Amino acid sequence: MLYDAPYQNPDEEVPYEGFQILETVPVEAMLHLENPGDLRALFQMTPYAWNTPRAGVERLEALPRLDVRAAFRVHVFRRL
Repeated sequence: MLYDAPYQNPDEEVPYEGFQILETVPVEAMLHLENPGDLRALFQMTPYAWNTPRAGVERLEALPRLDVRAAFRVHVFRRL
């Protein structure tokens, strides 16, 4: 929807000094956005809001609703 040539972001393990990683927990959910304001708010919370070409933003703003798969990786650390 946003890009003419979409791409997947690479998974990265970022070490943090003074912390030990305990686990990485995948979290996934389907979001059914039927309110254009909710769709706009979700988009504005992402880095894509600053990097998406204007044509992609216009396509997104023209949608009356959208089903989106949200996928995150929660990294759990322990302070050493």
